[in-house]
This record gives sequence, structure tokens and C-alpha cells, in this order.
Amino acid sequence: MVIKKHILKTLKKLEGEYNECLNSTDVNDPVFRCKLATIEYCGWIEETFDLIAKRAVKGRLKTQPYRKMAEDCIKRTYGFQYEQHLRLMLLRIIGLVQMEAIEIELSKCNSFSQFTSELKVMKEHRNSAAHTWVQNTTPQYPSPSQIIGSLNIVYPVSKKLYSEICRLR
Repeated sequence: MVIKKHILKTLKKLEGEYNECLNSTDVNDPVFRCKLATIEYCGWIEETFDLIAKRAVKGRLKTQPYRKMAEDCIKRTYGFQYEQHLRLMLLRIIGLVQMEAIEIELSKCNSFSQFTSELKVMKEHRNSAAHTWVQNTTPQYPSPSQIIGSLNIVYPVSKKLYSEICRLR
């Protein structure tokens, strides 16, 4: 099951710290909270996608070699873009016909295009956060409250995707 309460708790804690340090003499204090919130949230997305893929094969693969292939596919998928990472991982695991059926259901969800757009935006923020350091610069990361807004877009579609995966025969 896709759970958001743990990441939401983390993001709210970081939001509180962010708000407290807005008047700090160290201008980097709020930036650190934004950067950490970005990295934590994107880690949650990746783990959620792994969970969805693991659920897709749970109890369905009968032999160890095929379970190992699925496990390897999940382990080798780094990133959280829909088409580039999640869709390809699921295609390898559940196949083209099943993936098409799931995407037809997801496309009925009004927020599916927002979901994919949100993932693209967060990838840019995550790459910036993971590949830069804060020193005499003013990097721009979304605030923890903005990330909570993103979570409220990504979570329902992730939950719907998980439930569609559960319905596979």
C-alpha cells in the first residue's frame, strides 16, 4: 500500500523548521531545509515506485529465476520519471497489454497529466539539490509547503496506480 503519512510528517517538520529560520542570520538555513525536503520527497517517490513494481509481481511469479529477474529490474531502475523509469520498469514486469490497460484507467484520472508534469519539475529540483552545494550562492528549491502541494498531486495517482496493479490477474 502506498503510504504518505511518514513523508508528510517529515515535510511538515521541515516546513516548521523552514518557517522558524526565515529570519535567521544565516541565509543558508532556509535553503538547507528546502534542499533536504526536496531530496527526502524524491526519495519517497522512488521508493513508492519500487513498492508498486514489487506489488505487481507479488505472488504471481512462481519460479526463483523470474522473481530474481523482477528484483533485478527494480534494483536497476534509478529515477522517478514516469515514462523513462516507472513505465519501462512496469512494462518489463507486467507486459505491454497489462500496462496499456492500467494507463487507460489512469488517463481517466484528471490529475494524471499533472502527476507526470510534477515528476518532471521535481526531477530538476532534485538534480540541482543532489549535484550542488550551498556556498555563496542562492539556489532555488521549492519550500517544504510547495513540496507538500506536490505530494498532494503525486500521492493520489500513485495510490490509484497501486490499486490498478493489485487488480491484475
